[in-house]
Amino acid sequence: MVNARKLAIIALLSASTSVGADWFEGTSTISQAHKHLLNNDLESMFQSLVEEWQQQPSKSIRSHINKLFLQSLSVDCGKGYSSQPLPDWVENVVVKQQTIQSPGRDTYLSTIELDSNKVVSEISLKRWVDKRVSNDSEFYINGSSDGVTDVATYGIRYNLASPLEVGLYRLDVSLVNGDSWSQWLILTNQPLKQTVRWSSKDKWQVEKNALLNPYCPLPNLKLGFLTISMANTRKYGGRNMNLTTQQHSTQKV
Repeated sequence: MVNARKLAIIALLSASTSVGADWFEGTSTISQAHKHLLNNDLESMFQSLVEEWQQQPSKSIRSHINKLFLQSLSVDCGKGYSSQPLPDWVENVVVKQQTIQSPGRDTYLSTIELDSNKVVSEISLKRWVDKRVSNDSEFYINGSSDGVTDVATYGIRYNLASPLEVGLYRLDVSLVNGDSWSQWLILTNQPLKQTVRWSSKDKWQVEKNALLNPYCPLPNLKLGFLTISMANTRKYGGRNMNLTTQQHSTQKV
């Protein structure tokens, strides 16, 4: 009986090892992605993941490459995914996924902002293959903040019925002079390390569930106080904070 049990355990371990080893054998894009991550070649790994997403993988493969992508974020929060510099007319690009919570209701926004010294005519985010993320969007421009440079902030805000799905997206930016720039983006559903929830109608709470990635920007919470009537909605207070503490709460004024 003891020998039979040992044989069963050995067989189980051998089977598990074989399944795991399949990801590292062959020349498939997902195998290459694993090898590149082991070699700390994040740029090549990212390109392999882009190619894998373009093949419209099955649900199980999507789950696996999403976990692989999350694992790579622990290295430098994605800074090594590309060695190509931004075009000289783009200073920085920020992609935001936002959830706006109110008692009994959640709304979702996806925002892309970039600072440019050229006039931007269009910004778009599409899911592979060529699928608009939302028909409800707003393009906006914020002028230079210092009054000296010609740099302005251009953005597009998508109103969503639910958070964007995990997968491959394409960011396209066009200038009025005809120049353009595009970049692949991979969006993930990273497990929340901190959650914000309403503990009652007049009180919210932040709960820290895990350690934050030290290479990534700190999560930010914007809190606003609104008065709502049949005639209008008016904001009369607010607060911004980094979510770095274990727990804190506030009440409506």
